[in-house]
Amino acid sequence: MSTISLNNVPLDPAVGQFGSLMNSSGPTDNITVLNAAGQGKQTTEYTLSGAFTVGIDFTIILDIPDLGVILQDVTYTTDGTEASLDEVATGLANQINLIPAIAAAVIATGSGSSKLLLTGRNSGFAFGATSAGGNTGTPAPTTVAAASAASIRPGRAIAFVASTGISMVGGVPSTSLYAAQVDTGVITNDASKIVHWSIELNGVKYAGTATSGATATLTADALEAAINTVMPADTVLASSPGADIVLTAEVAGYGFESFYYFEDSTGLIANTSTRGIGTDAVASLLGVAEFVSDIVAQAPGDSEAFYEPNRPMAVIRRGSIWIDNSASPLFGDAVYLELAVGVDAGKFYTASSATRALIPADKAEWVASSTAVSALRLKL
Repeated sequence: MSTISLNNVPLDPAVGQFGSLMNSSGPTDNITVLNAAGQGKQTTEYTLSGAFTVGIDFTIILDIPDLGVILQDVTYTTDGTEASLDEVATGLANQINLIPAIAAAVIATGSGSSKLLLTGRNSGFAFGATSAGGNTGTPAPTTVAAASAASIRPGRAIAFVASTGISMVGGVPSTSLYAAQVDTGVITNDASKIVHWSIELNGVKYAGTATSGATATLTADALEAAINTVMPADTVLASSPGADIVLTAEVAGYGFESFYYFEDSTGLIANTSTRGIGTDAVASLLGVAEFVSDIVAQAPGDSEAFYEPNRPMAVIRRGSIWIDNSASPLFGDAVYLELAVGVDAGKFYTASSATRALIPADKAEWVASSTAVSALRLKL
């Protein structure tokens, strides 16, 4: 077991529950973050077809057992005044919305192009919907399943995802939360000059030169070749569409800095970057989920506690906290954050990998315990 520390005061830790604060942890800074990352509402859309003369029944069967709605038929019967299937869809939607138990969970709308759209009111909530056949004229619907946030263990990293205006939404940082960073350099060319480039990623600076060509396009091609020769796999990939030099992070969540200049020349490369909390796991890092006994849950037979979806999480930004780590880090070892989607996402490591982002030393640092070699902590 290792510990994470978010201050700069060396302390002797005491072994505890993952996510629990160390004894005498010093100054602390805690925030509350909603566990709602990656959530989405279910949508089910029917395309109505067939005749809609007087007396045609269009029926949807809804199943929402959690609210006591068990295979309930909802029917709209045409009266002959409908000018299109759009109006039929709107009529059926109105019938659905008139039933309180259904309307509490599902919003029905006529969405145009003869479509009836059913949308769950809450993220992560699933419902059943089928047509009754016969005169409904409704083929198999298109459904986007509800997505729920994952349960989060105390002691895992928590990243900022969004703000609801009332609270911050966060989740365990992983490649699924981020877009790949893209830096685009627009070249003002000067032929036959030395062009210097550098890329800093995960605490390592890569640099080199290329010779500019007769056109901006040829200079971009030369830079692409030079950069891709130096950069290791799973870092940054250069490309040269047209007259621009484009750098793309090969792992979503890796933030990097890039720079160019022409030597003894009027040439220049104007660089723009998408780096930010949506592309950089370190920039979005809020802290570590803390173990708080009155708000974490525990499943039967599960030895570890967790934060359930849609529940507030206590997140420590400054202080000392136990985390799950078996690497036996030593003082001065590097601190890497796992970004691969899976059970290890949000854990901290001493070794790099193709899916781990380096946490700068001024944000996180392992410190050896003076009371037990295996009891270590991290400063953030």
